[in-house]
Amino acid sequence: SHDNEGNLTDRMRGHAEAMLMPLGIEVEFDLSAAQQNQNIAPEIRQQLYLIFKEAINNIVKHAEATLVNVYYTQQGKKFRLRIENNNDSKVEPIHSTGQGLKNMHMRATKIKARCAVYRLNGKFVIEVGND
Repeated sequence: SHDNEGNLTDRMRGHAEAMLMPLGIEVEFDLSAAQQNQNIAPEIRQQLYLIFKEAINNIVKHAEATLVNVYYTQQGKKFRLRIENNNDSKVEPIHSTGQGLKNMHMRATKIKARCAVYRLNGKFVIEVGND
């Protein structure tokens, strides 16, 4: 009963707001393409949520962000999750020795998705998808 997009995106929103808002970091979600009642496999839902939590925790620990944008889309079995923050000055390096980014890549591999981590126009971006 909890294996749908609505449950996943509600949990993501709750975690992001609980972690970011007390620090004065604004968070915006773009879920316009998400179909809230569309089923999602439990393993995919779990791994996407854990990747999301790791990304938010990394932002809290390493970025001096004031804004985090979260984009999520799913069409059929294809999905894409993108988390970006507006200040990458202290975000852990893309080729870090830390475990956070490695764990995200490992989780993406478990669900046959790709995980891209990059900087773009002063933003630090994590994108996971199988599209």
